Amino acid sequence: MDAVIEQAEALKYTHGPTPMLGEPPESLSPRNLAKRLSVREEELLESWQALAPEAFAHWSRAGQVATGKRADPDDLGWRYRAEDGRYWSLLSA
Repeated sequence: MDAVIEQAEALKYTHGPTPMLGEPPESLSPRNLAKRLSVREEELLESWQALAPEAFAHWSRAGQVATGKRADPDDLGWRYRAEDGRYWSLLSA
């Protein structure tokens, strides 16, 4: 039984957070998207400000290989909409 628990823990760290159950959300607040992507809210804002919209969508989908940070669990790209201050999945575009 201990070997099974150890294997599950190893997978958790190599494969990132468990994907959310159910349908992926259409939009998220900055706090909730940061949590979904396993980054700090400040890092999310810095990336959005520094990257072109297409590059930000790729960053949110692919993660950061160099730092080992995981990407969106449903392989979604995200875009920011200033009108409502929320991030919208590219599926809802």
